[in-house]
Amino acid sequence: MIVAERLCLENIREVFEKNINNSNVLNIKLKEIAKESFKKFIELGLPNNKQEEWKYLNLEQLLKSNYYPYSNFNPEDNVQNLSDSIEQNIIEECKQSNIVLINGFVSESHSNFSALQNKIFIDSIHSSNLRDNPLSVYKEDSSRPHQNIEKDGGELLNKNFNKVETEDPFVHLNTSFNSEGLFIFIPEGVELKAPIELLLISTNNLTINHPRILIVSGKHSKAKLFIKTIGTNNIEYFSNIVNELTLEENSKLEITYLQKENGNSTQFAFTDARLHESSELDLSCFAYGSHLSRHKISVNLNGRGANCKLNGLYKLSSNHASHNQIVLNHNVANCTSSQFFKGVLDENAKAEFSGTINVAKNAIGTNAEQLNKNLLLSPTAKVDTRPQLQIEADDVKCSHGATTGQLEEEQIFYLTSRGLPKEKSIEVLTKAFSDEVLDRSSFKSYLL
Repeated sequence: MIVAERLCLENIREVFEKNINNSNVLNIKLKEIAKESFKKFIELGLPNNKQEEWKYLNLEQLLKSNYYPYSNFNPEDNVQNLSDSIEQNIIEECKQSNIVLINGFVSESHSNFSALQNKIFIDSIHSSNLRDNPLSVYKEDSSRPHQNIEKDGGELLNKNFNKVETEDPFVHLNTSFNSEGLFIFIPEGVELKAPIELLLISTNNLTINHPRILIVSGKHSKAKLFIKTIGTNNIEYFSNIVNELTLEENSKLEITYLQKENGNSTQFAFTDARLHESSELDLSCFAYGSHLSRHKISVNLNGRGANCKLNGLYKLSSNHASHNQIVLNHNVANCTSSQFFKGVLDENAKAEFSGTINVAKNAIGTNAEQLNKNLLLSPTAKVDTRPQLQIEADDVKCSHGATTGQLEEEQIFYLTSRGLPKEKSIEVLTKAFSDEVLDRSSFKSYLL
């Protein structure tokens, strides 16, 4: 294990030094951010099972695979080879409002955001820092509904990019290697009729890619996003994703996140959300693929009246493993939050749910709920669930709970006695169990 870790770190260091010395993409500020992040990554080192947060993760295969980071990638290469796969994965409502990232890089030729034209602003994080007009849409002839957008774009980036406070080494690794990133800004008062799809594709074997997404939802704005992650064929890869979300006053953001990687892949995702006064975040996460997946969600309710709903469903079989780790911080008074996660595990699958609600001393009037339910379809499936409350304030309403069990034989008997085969009966009961989460997403029909 130690040898594998050293080899992994040596590869990472070699490519990082090559990138940072030869990069003509990053400006001085971003190079300094990358250097500081890499220094922090080396200080932290790769995690191990002695650390509480990583206690239930089997990192052996991740280290043995010896993934190699990208030193350079052109997302417009192999355009024809990917066209069919991309077309199949863009949902009907987003045919004209989608952005495709290939191995973490935005592909303009595969994306179509004509329905978003003149409404929101889309750019590479790093391009936005380099341009005289730091924020722009990709269509050069678009008009600017916000007359100071060029000035405000740079300020928004400085205010919201790389503000994740964490000791997670993989977040710092992402910041070190992110050479593009996607920046979406929904201006004040804009309510999008069309949802936006972000399609993240991994294409190369035995590589690490580092997608970085920053979404800023302006005051009184409203939008829905469907984020889907996939891999081509049955290649083996590691996707290390960081999402940063800022919801300004009275904004509403609904996001459905579908992880549907192939069974040979590893995906680590970190989502950091900051909610201001009276803003609302509805985030639903679905994990269906990947040999090993981990999603860490950190939410800070920083403005009075903020509301956060977190929902999740992980459906696993074979020897796949999924880890959901949530930290939800009530930092001010009169905020509400809910966490509702379910798991369906078959064969030798393993899952972890760790959910923590922190209520600060001055966060009176907090209303927070947390519930995790798991259905085991096999005697060898296993789940570890740890709901936690840390309350320092009075006059709050908080609850948490967790259940793990099997299908009731009486229910199966009832259906089989009415002519359904046993396998179909199990399927019907499992669907009913899952639907309680699926019904909470606007994109349910694409999650089945």
